[in-house]
Amino acid sequence: MSIRFVAFVLLPIVVAAFSVNSTNAMEGELRLYKEPSFKRLRLLVKISERNLCYDMACDGVGNVISSARWTGLPTTGSAFTDGHVKIAFYDGKNCTGKATVLNTNVGEISNFAQSGMDNATTSIAVLETSNKMQHATKNLCQW
Repeated sequence: MSIRFVAFVLLPIVVAAFSVNSTNAMEGELRLYKEPSFKRLRLLVKISERNLCYDMACDGVGNVISSARWTGLPTTGSAFTDGHVKIAFYDGKNCTGKATVLNTNVGEISNFAQSGMDNATTSIAVLETSNKMQHATKNLCQW
């Protein structure tokens, strides 16, 4: 077998593998604010996994969030019927309890009081495949 043939056959496979890997990668950023209208930044979270619960049930972070902004999150291609990826803000630890759920393309929520969740968020998840978590919870309180 010639080197030319091997390169011809393997190159598309290698390129396809890198393409699949890059579409699965996520480098989102979530900014959580203590006051409505994006005032008093409380926490900056690097979001790297879909269907992973980010738990923040700790003093100074949990139950003090009034607004949020996010960038770099996937917006479409989910298993939900509308095809949109969601971001969910939960009032319970480990992504349980009451939740405010938005399409990620919205990009922000300026006042959680409008959804009855002001100073209530304790955990967050980006939901792409379902409402169920696919990874162990990541504790944001252990910096």
